[in-house]
Amino acid sequence: MTSTLFIHVQDVPLTETDAATESFDNSLFADLVGADVGFPVTINGDTFLERDPGGNPPHRGHYRGAYSQISSAYHENFCVTADALLTDRVKLLDDTVVSIEDYDAIVVGHYWAYNYYILYLLEQYPEKSIIGIQEESVQDVSRYSSLLSVYHRRVLDNIDGYIVENDQFEQYVRQFTDDVLRVPLHVPEGQFESVTGSNTRTGEVCLGITSWNIDFSNFYTNIAVLDRLRDDGYQLNGELLGVQDFQKRMTADYDEIEFVTTTGYVESNFYEYISQYEFGIHLTTRATSGRVSAEFAGVGVPLIGNKNNDLQQRCWPDLSIDPFDIDSAIELGTRLLEDDAFYDQCVQRASETVQELQNYEETATEVNAFLNSVAN
Repeated sequence: MTSTLFIHVQDVPLTETDAATESFDNSLFADLVGADVGFPVTINGDTFLERDPGGNPPHRGHYRGAYSQISSAYHENFCVTADALLTDRVKLLDDTVVSIEDYDAIVVGHYWAYNYYILYLLEQYPEKSIIGIQEESVQDVSRYSSLLSVYHRRVLDNIDGYIVENDQFEQYVRQFTDDVLRVPLHVPEGQFESVTGSNTRTGEVCLGITSWNIDFSNFYTNIAVLDRLRDDGYQLNGELLGVQDFQKRMTADYDEIEFVTTTGYVESNFYEYISQYEFGIHLTTRATSGRVSAEFAGVGVPLIGNKNNDLQQRCWPDLSIDPFDIDSAIELGTRLLEDDAFYDQCVQRASETVQELQNYEETATEVNAFLNSVAN
């Protein structure tokens, strides 16, 4: 049996799902295959996050006015890119330090800060199976510095296998390797059991939930859709949710729109909070697994969202559109407001999909078979 180490993403600030009751991220795949989970350690004993090699990325500043886009952090200056700092050591979640040498297969969360690290692993441990797993989107990659782009291509050219979670990224990765497994991000069992939700017509609409990279939030399109629905006579108010302190300067002026409010990070009872919406408009331009879509499905609130997010398409196929298709978004919002049968049908289908996504057996078999098939 293949012994597997899962090297997880560490240096992601608070996200839209951090207030959940269980871990709802790619570490679920580690559970499926019985892998250890940890973070790479430098020669000084620090994890990459603890080291903070490039100083504070530009999104850390606190001021209003002209500001650097969050995506300007996608630069080698904010990554560990010195061989002298890299080691075979990984700190597990229980703080135990292990060696890459102790495992047959290494699954690495592939995102901008780990590109050089993955190249290091491929060079130093050619006898190991090094497998990437999607942690970002093609939109993220398009914002990389030129050097990070070169690193990214080298990773895809040399990686032993790759696990992807949506069609858009699969198409991108398959240009470089055929050893690709497409599986959904599953939902933790019991994730929404504590939610009591009102399931009433509240007139409150979620206008999107921020991730750490607000560049892709597309709030303005969400607001434009709600504005039109209000012009059509619907008494609705909207809320931008999860705006963190370092992002407030980027959304401050939206509060000047009479029907829009901005709310910070929800520290507790996140699912209970979003269950109070009548529906959501989440037309983020960043296409990943789409956890937010599954979370709205879990609490029974319809979500109009980006068709390229995998969980959006699975949970809300009738509400999945291009993120700039304002006409379709208005049409769908109107139908949710006017057609109770359509509203209930969408919610019921989404609920059934979440239940299916809480069954891991088939995916566990697929992932284990994939790891064995690419073993060196």
